[in-house]
Amino acid sequence: MKKLRLKGLGKKLFIFGLVAIMIVPALISTAQDPAQVPQEQQLPEQPQVRSNFSDEELQAFADLYLKTADIQEKNQPEMIQAIENENINLERFNEILSNQLDPENIAADEKEMESFNKAFAKVNEVQKNVEAEISQLIEGDIGIEQYKEIVLSYQQHPEVQEKINSLLELKN
Repeated sequence: MKKLRLKGLGKKLFIFGLVAIMIVPALISTAQDPAQVPQEQQLPEQPQVRSNFSDEELQAFADLYLKTADIQEKNQPEMIQAIENENINLERFNEILSNQLDPENIAADEKEMESFNKAFAKVNEVQKNVEAEISQLIEGDIGIEQYKEIVLSYQQHPEVQEKINSLLELKN
């Protein structure tokens, strides 16, 4: 799967390294928290979504995507500053963050983890504000449901992926 790229970013935070189209995972997530799902209950498979979007729908999505990328980019310096204010460099922050799923792999002393946790809390606060701003933008434009449907289609259908990537390349 091709990844969409945020335009004009020099330094990138790990949290922006996800597939860029998934800028607002909280918006598009429909699965329950796995910790709350009984073991015998299985999560449903990812639903099949349509791929026959009109050119106008895909153009509106691409335009909206670029607006959301601009919001992320606008707030990135504040996140980087929050990390640097805690005396941890961006590369090390990203390394610790990427190892959070396997805490035994984190080779950090108590002081460094304290700095990481403080920086992460500040970055998380900024990210929540970004998500709220993006949510309002999406809702006022194509709507959350259509946004979600196109994101899922992008993930499942190479032809939708290709069309959206082409539209974005034309705009950059």
